[in-house]
Amino acid sequence: MSALQQQRKIVEQLRREAGIRRLNTSIAIEDLKKYIQDHENDDYLL
Repeated sequence: MSALQQQRKIVEQLRREAGIRRLNTSIAIEDLKKYIQDHENDDYLL
């Protein structure tokens, strides 16, 4: 694979990542806490 092809592949990946919808940290933490609380009886590691 040439250097140009590698750079194009990197640019494509960065464009995909830039299009991902982001969540505020506080919302993500609340979602994670809710998931843990909902699954704590089924998961022995929690």
